[in-house]
Amino acid sequence: LHLECPMMGLPAQEKRLRRRLCWAVFIQDKFLSLHTGRPPYIRNDEWDVGELDNFDFLPWNETHASKASPFRDLARLSLIAERLQADLYSLKSCQKLAENLPDSIQAARPIFDALHQWRASVPIPETFPESRISLNENQDPYPACISLAYLSLVAYTWRALLRPTVRSAPAPQIIDVDAEPQTFPDTGFLFQDLSWNFSDFPELELQLEDGASDSSATINELYQAAQTWAEALVKFTVCLTSSDFGQFWYSWSKFSLVVTSNFPMLLLVQAPSSESGVRARELLERWRQVVKDHAKVSPLFLLAATEPGQVFEAGIAETFCLPSHVQLIL
Repeated sequence: LHLECPMMGLPAQEKRLRRRLCWAVFIQDKFLSLHTGRPPYIRNDEWDVGELDNFDFLPWNETHASKASPFRDLARLSLIAERLQADLYSLKSCQKLAENLPDSIQAARPIFDALHQWRASVPIPETFPESRISLNENQDPYPACISLAYLSLVAYTWRALLRPTVRSAPAPQIIDVDAEPQTFPDTGFLFQDLSWNFSDFPELELQLEDGASDSSATINELYQAAQTWAEALVKFTVCLTSSDFGQFWYSWSKFSLVVTSNFPMLLLVQAPSSESGVRARELLERWRQVVKDHAKVSPLFLLAATEPGQVFEAGIAETFCLPSHVQLIL
């Protein structure tokens, strides 16, 4: 399937089917690898299939063009997902960008540009369900699963941008490798008295140098933009209806929801000020209520509702190492 087939001695219908199947596998591989944090199986140097076109959906495309277009859109979006994982979340890129905000901005800019271009090219220009309803009664509304896939990629990009704005100090030393080895009595339970004390675990702090006002302004601007986008994400989720839940959803769509569900929590944990923290807390509470309500209707939201619920049950302050100004607003 990974080989281009126009020159193969196959019926035209089978060639079209092979190309569609190949892209279906490609989409599955790219989104699953991104969501699970694992390297993709399909590599560019082992891939020889061009982008889908109208010919790949004939004769079905002649009467169901609106059904073929979303799949082609998702195939193009999977190419952006592949680039996003390679440039922002691969092992090497994480090591390079984890504490480097300028390089993170440079790496994220082409991803944002590609996402904006993709967004402008889809048939329905608005994200929210009430705007996705077609003016033509014979045309189906744009699939919510593809809108969610797009939103999850935007969330990934914002996460990578916010990643270097905060960091933890070095973790407390548990075992001193340079110390003299200790001898233990032969009780049969070598580690029974070994305690793990994390009470001195450092709080998150903004990665700012003294007098770095430009850096502070950049961080605040990035955070405010991310928070504004997160509010749009909540609005999208609120507007999902039963007809959206009844559509086809990919197996990895539930992971896309988990990614978007974790984003409001990230904004609270990384809030650079008390004012931003209050806004993030209110956003997180709204999001939690939305996914809880949707989980009663659709099992798609069960995982997205479970994770924040477990964090709230255990306690946000007990789960994360929070800045002092965030602790005060909880």
